[in-house]
Amino acid sequence: MQKFVEMSLSTRTPNNIVNQVALPIEPEPTDVLCSRDKESNEHIGNKRFKELVMSHRSEYKNASSREAKLAIARLIITQVLENGGRFLKKDEDTGEWIILADKYVHESVSNALRRVKNPERASNKKEKVEQPYAPTAEEEKLFAEAFADQQRIFQRLIAKSGHAMPVEIETEDDTESVTSDNQ
Repeated sequence: MQKFVEMSLSTRTPNNIVNQVALPIEPEPTDVLCSRDKESNEHIGNKRFKELVMSHRSEYKNASSREAKLAIARLIITQVLENGGRFLKKDEDTGEWIILADKYVHESVSNALRRVKNPERASNKKEKVEQPYAPTAEEEKLFAEAFADQQRIFQRLIAKSGHAMPVEIETEDDTESVTSDNQ
């Protein structure tokens, strides 16, 4: 079952009976999508809404009463609606867009006004500083052993390849010299 908004397309029949067909809602560029997903963040209507909220941020923060803050929220809502926008939310069950009721629109706009950050204020977040990796003593020992093994293998391969060059191979007992004269 699909949920549709109260808006409908009315058609009149010969007997003057009104048939109502519910229209699915598609977000328009002037709409505000009340959601916290990527689609909403990138929606042009949400970007305009954010600019509108930013322009009223200091007025809202300095408002002394709840009524004054509600008036600012109403002003923003009116500006969105006058520009042809709607406040939409995706129905969790059907995935269809629905128009939010006035109560939820006021809550959403008020939340946006409270959450908005001052762009001039320095961020409270500390910048993450990459710490250079420091291996443990055990890791250092394992690396040294693996590197020594690789050197022994490499030197033996060179010695067997036929190059006439003296190669020292360290063994656990002592060092042996191998010279290859096969060229």
